Amino acid sequence: MKEKTLFIIMIVIICVMGVYIMKQQVELDEVKKTVAEKQAFIDKTEKEIDEAVALVKKYTCIRNPFK
Repeated sequence: MKEKTLFIIMIVIICVMGVYIMKQQVELDEVKKTVAEKQAFIDKTEKEIDEAVALVKKYTCIRNPFK
């Protein structure tokens, strides 16, 4: 009788752990998706900043006096 009870308890614990692991995996996937979206936004912003800096350098009349 004790063996059956311990076996059932072990099965229940394994099932609970499996559910917890799956929940953690789903949360990890959501975090990875959010990070990828934010990284794409950062890359886009950096590109826009580089383009703006290039335009400013192109159309600025100030010359470097130390050249």
